[in-house]
Amino acid sequence: KPKLLLLDEPYSALDHEGIRWLNGIIDTFQTQGGLVVMASHDPERVAALRHTPWHLDRGVLQPMGNTHPC
Repeated sequence: KPKLLLLDEPYSALDHEGIRWLNGIIDTFQTQGGLVVMASHDPERVAALRHTPWHLDRGVLQPMGNTHPC
């Protein structure tokens, strides 16, 4: 069982059902204590996840305003 998932644009080419499936997998992983690091250009798709969003701004990692408790 991994403790960390590194995901690079995991929503690419997924339909709505695939997005729900992936979000369920990620939610279960986080609930079991796993950490997810995800790169995505589509913040709307990850908005439903329990997460603390960060963004990369000119090479500096910054927390975003909308945070959800993990």
